[in-house]
Amino acid sequence: MAAPDRITVGTECLRGQNLEFFVQTQSMEDPLVTAGDNNGFPLLCTLYARAMSNQGLQGIHVTVVFQSQPAPHPGSGFAVNIWQPSMQGPHTVIPL
Repeated sequence: MAAPDRITVGTECLRGQNLEFFVQTQSMEDPLVTAGDNNGFPLLCTLYARAMSNQGLQGIHVTVVFQSQPAPHPGSGFAVNIWQPSMQGPHTVIPL
C-alpha cells in the first residue's frame, strides 16, 4: 500500500479565488486529499478532489476555494496530503 504524499503548489495554480491543479498518480481510484499547510493564502473555504484523466495521464484533480481573493507573497505555498489506492510516483503537478 502506498503512503500518503505531500504536494505543495504556489501561484502558478491560482485561478481567481481558487487553486486548480492535477497531480499525476497513475491511478483512477477514488482519492483522499487533506489540507497540509497554508503559507500565505487566505482561509480555506472548500477542498475538492476527484480522480480524472488529463491528457492521457491518470491522477487527481484538486480544487481549493479560498474565502477571499489570494494575494500571496513570494515563497507562498499551499500543501495538500494525497493518497490514492495503487498510486505511483513520481507525482507531476500540472496547473489547470
